[in-house]
Amino acid sequence: MKDPVCGMNVLQEQVLSATYGDRMFYFCSDLCRRTFLTNSERYLRPIESAGTVGPATRRVAYFTMEVALDPALPTYSGGLGVLAGDTLRSFADLKIPAVGVSLLYWNGYFEQKLDEWGNQHEQPASWEPRGRLHLLPAMVAVTIEARTRNRPGVAI
Repeated sequence: MKDPVCGMNVLQEQVLSATYGDRMFYFCSDLCRRTFLTNSERYLRPIESAGTVGPATRRVAYFTMEVALDPALPTYSGGLGVLAGDTLRSFADLKIPAVGVSLLYWNGYFEQKLDEWGNQHEQPASWEPRGRLHLLPAMVAVTIEARTRNRPGVAI
């Protein structure tokens, strides 16, 4: 059974539940339960999984300054980038319709090496984004505060 607000799996024995009409709904958190009770109709529409054809009724847009998707893509510098990558992988595992948006840095990252005395040395990380990414055929349209920008999309 899935939480109708966030899509997380929930056990029926879960204490957090609510009745709407003649149906019982179960929630992973009190926040999801309160959100559902505030605007139940919004969450009664079906969510299409990422593998279906056609637009989903709800999607997650995950914005992050850095993301660790592949060790060959130096687009992260530490734990928060790793967490962002894990979050996007979890969306995929749970079949939650989501899109990840991040910055692409061509320069600025470095590799760390230790010498025989334990001193740290940094060397610039060299990589060529064009060798790992490809341009998507469709444009990406993002609307923020009623302003839309169309940009070419890039995929890994």
